[in-house]
Amino acid sequence: MQLLDETEALRKKYFRPFLIGLILLGVFLCGLIISFITLVQTGQIAFLGLVFPLFFLMIGAILLTTISSNKYKNLAKQRFLPAFLKTFYQDVLYEKKGNSGFINELIRTDALRRPDRTNEDDYVHAKTMSGIEFEGMDVDFMTKSTDSEGHTTYTTYFAGKAIKYYLQNEITRDFSLLISERYINSIRGLKKIETESTAFTKKFKIISDDQLATFKFLTPLMMERIEALEKKYKGQMILMLKNGYLYIFVGDTTHSFEFRITKELTGPYLETIKQQCTIFSNIIDQLGYIK
Repeated sequence: MQLLDETEALRKKYFRPFLIGLILLGVFLCGLIISFITLVQTGQIAFLGLVFPLFFLMIGAILLTTISSNKYKNLAKQRFLPAFLKTFYQDVLYEKKGNSGFINELIRTDALRRPDRTNEDDYVHAKTMSGIEFEGMDVDFMTKSTDSEGHTTYTTYFAGKAIKYYLQNEITRDFSLLISERYINSIRGLKKIETESTAFTKKFKIISDDQLATFKFLTPLMMERIEALEKKYKGQMILMLKNGYLYIFVGDTTHSFEFRITKELTGPYLETIKQQCTIFSNIIDQLGYIK
């Protein structure tokens, strides 16, 4: 595949300065160790005149490795990823830095408590090969806290992937339903629902504004599929139906498509990237929405 060959050539190009940076860091660490041993044995610092050169060597090495790694990752996302996504989906739109409109929509669903700060990247808008439109993005939701001395810190309470599926043709009844494995947000107008499945009700918290529509949606087969989905993906799982859209939050604390300069795009690592690309279609297929 020419695309893979071109991306691998790109990785090798930036791996050379990255490797030089690692070697320089090794030289710095060796000098630091020798200086420490000399200090312990003689009370004097070895290579005293080289302290500042070694310091600048360390800074240069860190910059070299960081810049090379980030340059490769960014170029791989710009050149390789959009084309690779098109092998699995139709009408692909990819935005490396995320999409502000989509993050605001996710916040307005109230599926999670509203964040004080967000990070988002790797926005994908496309259609599965079976024709289901979706949007997806890696997101971090953070809450702010200030101590008695006025120091502000931000703590991440959700990190993972958020996906929106367009299911207006499949779910014609307009109702809201929130299913959460752990924490569930309080939403005005939505009340607690208990299904006939004791195991499902024990595993998931459910609130809705339409009990009849909820029971119609949560068939025994659908509950089995949701349980299987939760087992497949680690971390907090949240499903929300609203206005004919299905929002799914997978809080696995990871971000996708982090192309590593030390990893060739072959074998297991290429399979990892493929799994990250196909998560959008795999989830909706597993729930049974296949046109």
